[in-house]
Amino acid sequence: MIIYGKELFLETQNIFNRSSIIVAFSPYIKHRTISELLKTRNSKDEFSVITTWKPHDILNGYSDLEVYETIKEKGGRLFINNRIHLKAFIEYGKDALVGSNNITHAGLGISENFNHEAAVKINLDLDDNIYFDSIIEDSILVNDQVYSSVKTQLQEYTKNNHTVDSEFEIINEQMSFLLSA
Repeated sequence: MIIYGKELFLETQNIFNRSSIIVAFSPYIKHRTISELLKTRNSKDEFSVITTWKPHDILNGYSDLEVYETIKEKGGRLFINNRIHLKAFIEYGKDALVGSNNITHAGLGISENFNHEAAVKINLDLDDNIYFDSIIEDSILVNDQVYSSVKTQLQEYTKNNHTVDSEFEIINEQMSFLLSA
């Protein structure tokens, strides 16, 4: 069964609310949307979200840094992996909702200017779980130090009048080394 339109938001919200072990992969995440998805989450169990924090995307408004505070407040962990493009919402050991939608109002069909997106629900096997775990292992866990550093770097970037189209990595191997040290 293909899920699309506003049903995409409802099914994604159901995954966040009914499962204790959740992992969401979405390159673009907006604070307002993740807040709505997590609004009715009662579980105290931890969940994880993997996203990208590319300066171009944040400065253009495709994603925002405030998602960290919302996810942290709800007991979740945020990871950064600038190589992901996949969009998947996983109930570990069970199913996944895999599709084209990001965690944005347009991506989940709840804005007036929605995107045409679709997703399918699939059963996960051991190889699938291993694949998703390997992406998480290749990601950087965001903590208060990383969050503060990224905010500072973006402020410096804009203060120095860099254009939005300029490319640089705010999450890089040097930061990963410093965190692991």
